Amino acid sequence: MQQALDAVRPDEIGLASEWVCHDFAELLAKAGRLDEAITVLTPHLDREWILSTLVELTESQGCDERSWN
Repeated sequence: MQQALDAVRPDEIGLASEWVCHDFAELLAKAGRLDEAITVLTPHLDREWILSTLVELTESQGCDERSWN
């Protein structure tokens, strides 16, 4: 799994794209690396659809008390 994530990990330019971050965060979450997925999405929380993705990824994961600011 780590090799697959390393192969698709975005560079700094990729991390500027909310679409790239969305896709990478979903892969991280599926790999059980939710904290990393949250970190990838956090810079894009000004986009409502990214916030919705974050809610979906963290649903029932014990993150309800977490502040996203």
